[in-house]
Amino acid sequence: MNPAKSLARRAHTIRRELNTRWNSIQGIITRMNPSASVEPSNGDELFTVTTNGHIHVAVSPFRFYLPERAKRATPNLHIVIDGWIDFDGTNDLLRTTHFGTRVAYVRARQSRFEHVYGTHYDQSKDDLGHPVFHAQIKSMKDLATGIPGCESDAFVDKVVPILSNVRTPTPQMDIFSAVEQVCADHLLWEGSEDKVRSAYKELRNLCAFFKGSGHLMDRFAPDMADCCRSTHWYKPWVPIEHR
Repeated sequence: MNPAKSLARRAHTIRRELNTRWNSIQGIITRMNPSASVEPSNGDELFTVTTNGHIHVAVSPFRFYLPERAKRATPNLHIVIDGWIDFDGTNDLLRTTHFGTRVAYVRARQSRFEHVYGTHYDQSKDDLGHPVFHAQIKSMKDLATGIPGCESDAFVDKVVPILSNVRTPTPQMDIFSAVEQVCADHLLWEGSEDKVRSAYKELRNLCAFFKGSGHLMDRFAPDMADCCRSTHWYKPWVPIEHR
């Protein structure tokens, strides 16, 4: 088959897979907390897939509305995420070659919105002094102000004073890794019922459908190079009666 046509067909398959998994994630979040939500609900509004020797997925901003602490039932925290993922178009194994993720946390407090945390997750293969996968805390005001009703006079940016050129090593925090982290932080706690834990297990599996970019890093040991995504960093779910 013509390489360009093969790449286009693979891109179409990836787009379909992304949409299917996003639709499933919607239902799982509701099962973990019926008051929680994420928008948009339609993956077609979220993912734009293009090809140029590789497969590029641009991810438009999407917004979670969740409780700040999982013990609480009522949401008070908006989390907006956007970014992109590049996939290898030459290998049958679905794996990434690059990514970038931005996250903005905004606490709703009566008549105002407080931007309380922002970060940018990135990948640097050869940059001197840069960890391969890292995070930089910084203001994500442009993402935060996209929240409906978040007018400028009601918005307080509490992230601006933070030093932004500190690169903290992390696992690979691509878009789906960030989705898992958000749900683990705000919808799951030690007192969660088995039905919530089971839903989270499904979420982990949905977010773990591709390998990370570790295969590109010559300095990684073979077992690390297989995948460095954050899905491997969480303890597997065990039913309460077996703990």
